[in-house]
Amino acid sequence: MCALTGRTFAPSPGCFGYLALRFTGLLYPAYEEKVYNLAQPFMLAEVAIMLWLAIMGAKEQRLAAAES
Repeated sequence: MCALTGRTFAPSPGCFGYLALRFTGLLYPAYEEKVYNLAQPFMLAEVAIMLWLAIMGAKEQRLAAAES
């Protein structure tokens, strides 16, 4: 997931975790488990960002609908 914040493009932390995990699996399979343990917080942060965007986006739409 890559988020659009206003006019700027900001990749989520999970993007980096997935990339690191996949490249390690291809290039250094012996270290894949260690990289997975390091990348896990970044991948969990992606879920938190998705939930935050879903909740905050829903609130903004409801406020806009109530004002009009």
